[in-house]
Amino acid sequence: AINGIDDELVKDKPLFQEVCGDFYKFTCGSTLVAHNADFDYGFLSYYGTPCGYLFNNDIIDTITLAKKLFEKPQHKSKAPKNYSLDTLSQYFKLDWDRPHRADCDAVTQAMLFLKLIDIDNSLIKQKSEKYCCKNKKNVL
Repeated sequence: AINGIDDELVKDKPLFQEVCGDFYKFTCGSTLVAHNADFDYGFLSYYGTPCGYLFNNDIIDTITLAKKLFEKPQHKSKAPKNYSLDTLSQYFKLDWDRPHRADCDAVTQAMLFLKLIDIDNSLIKQKSEKYCCKNKKNVL
């Protein structure tokens, strides 16, 4: 089991190829926000391509935004020990009651994104400067 997710927990769930088309339609034309976007985008690319879907969304990586925030002189001395979702959710006092469950992770990650841009909205206004995601070029 990885992160408490085992075969029993997912035995009655659809396979990715069964939901890929719906997920593609849901996200088409949207900017995706992810924590450690390289990891998630790698899965979308690897499993989406054989299904006939090219996920070419712009992506905002909250790890990259957090690093950019804490690189700034006014925030540098307050930097967290690392940039994991767990550490950042504790740092910003975000409620993350069920780690590594898609719905809870998505809500916590969204709250982190909103917190980061609330502190410094220039983090996402710098469209000419692309951030992170080795697998994708259109990344903030």
